Amino acid sequence: MQDARLLQRVGHAANRAEDYPHARAAFLFVAKLTGRSEARASAANMALREAARCGSEWLANVAYEELDRVLSLPNLAPSIASVCQAKRQEAEQLRDRLAEEAAERGEASVAGCADEPDGARKRKRSGAIARPPCDEAALQPPRCEAPLSETPVLVNRSPALTLWAAFVAQRLGHDWQASLSLATALAAMFARAKGRSLGLPQPATNKFDAATQSVDLLGEAVPALYTSRGLRGLTLSRLATGDDSDSAPEPASPLQAQRSLSAAFGARFGEAYIKLAHLAAALPRRALVAHGNRRAYEMYCLFRPHIPEGRAGWGQAGRLLLSGQEPSSLEALHDQALLEECREVERQEALAAALAAAGEQGIRIDALATLAGGETQRAREWIEEQQLAGAAYEQGGSYFPL
Repeated sequence: MQDARLLQRVGHAANRAEDYPHARAAFLFVAKLTGRSEARASAANMALREAARCGSEWLANVAYEELDRVLSLPNLAPSIASVCQAKRQEAEQLRDRLAEEAAERGEASVAGCADEPDGARKRKRSGAIARPPCDEAALQPPRCEAPLSETPVLVNRSPALTLWAAFVAQRLGHDWQASLSLATALAAMFARAKGRSLGLPQPATNKFDAATQSVDLLGEAVPALYTSRGLRGLTLSRLATGDDSDSAPEPASPLQAQRSLSAAFGARFGEAYIKLAHLAAALPRRALVAHGNRRAYEMYCLFRPHIPEGRAGWGQAGRLLLSGQEPSSLEALHDQALLEECREVERQEALAAALAAAGEQGIRIDALATLAGGETQRAREWIEEQQLAGAAYEQGGSYFPL
């Protein structure tokens, strides 16, 4: 129950920081640990807030369905039911407004797209027809109509990396089209680096214009360019000669990226989409932004499909574990990330209490490092934050509260 209380605070803090996906992940985990209907309602409200902020019909639909399920719970408190009914109506109005705007643009409805892991179907609006997107602006989440399975997905590392990087880019504030394009460019960079390490011919990377901007993604500077359709990652494509050494940079197509992902994951695309989205949401945005987004790469290394070393593994499929409690499964890593944040909350509280209790001698960095789990760098970063906030000062190598 202590973890549930800490997670509740994590969720509220993320909500105040307007990191709604992370707040939703925390509240959903509270609901998983406690079964509390209030936590499920809070999670649905976070989905609604994110839907309103980014104009996502799909998320509005998710919020509607989550609230609908909360209202169907037995012995629901009248106060919670009243709030959920109002929020469900708000979600329905937002969903229908966004659907009408999409229809005016000639885009597909999200009816039947990926839902929560229980596989429940969405309530379709009358006349809504889900059709494959034929334009970048019409890209929608994949369908997932069956319960999630613990059976591993057999997939190459490149599509697993691409889908993960796309969700991470989206968490960093890019729209889904830009995220897919940037992720595709990143996967191409990784493939070139791997090919070179195996002694395989690769196109020269100096073909990117020096003036091209870059976006930090998974610890790499991804070449990018603003186009008439928004930000796009750049890849090196073959020219008419078909020679890898004769290539030119061009924007990576989000539409082609999603089609390639659909082909790579096959019938499990919807499941992988849900689980990777949840894992990306389990990481707080502040951690993703820090250090060039290196944390996201470290997480990828924990779940990436296992393949043979060297040339034997080039282009081979490996196991991607979506569910279960194996340490490398997406579900286990999701839970571990949120529980680690609980430990971080406890460390922050211990550091704050120690600083507040510092007497005339103050408190030295080694004592703070002990409270920070033995990590001196983490203690230094924390005390520097306190100094910048005007809550502490340093004198003679010791720190005092203000």
